[in-house]
Amino acid sequence: KKEGVTQEAQQQRPQSVHYNGFASLRVSRTDESADDLSELAKEVGGHVEELNPSRVTIRVPVETFETVFAQILTMGDVLEKSISATDISESLTSVDLRLNTARATRDRLVKLLAKAEDENEKMELIRQIQRLTEDIDRLSGQSQTLHNLAAMSRITVHLTAREALSNRHAGSDIGELAWIHK
Repeated sequence: KKEGVTQEAQQQRPQSVHYNGFASLRVSRTDESADDLSELAKEVGGHVEELNPSRVTIRVPVETFETVFAQILTMGDVLEKSISATDISESLTSVDLRLNTARATRDRLVKLLAKAEDENEKMELIRQIQRLTEDIDRLSGQSQTLHNLAAMSRITVHLTAREALSNRHAGSDIGELAWIHK
């Protein structure tokens, strides 16, 4: 049985890691590249988080992160790239445990409230139930955020347009080719 628990824990582990990728690319046309990145995210079941002509942030399912990031690096000249991974397993476990405990406690208090006869006791139980309900709402939000981070990786791509020859300083490259006219 220990083997099954170990295998189960290993299978859950990748779901508890949040990956962040960053790439700075030099591309021919930033607008077309931004559209390509947006389309790529949608193709793998992700979405665009931020989109402007020079910066695109996409969210992709964690299981597609490596493939998508490698594909992005082929879209232009790589100027810079980085990947970071944050293990959020402990945070996720902690929030989920606190959430389950708060729900169980609230359920016990509701049962006590049904049996209570003293008005002061009922009022105190109601206050505690309200406090726990607020805690449950807050913890549910934290849990959802952590689950979303574990499910969807983030990739940010900074796009820089290639410099056209006509935009370069006169004589910089052309001067080197002057020998052709001689």
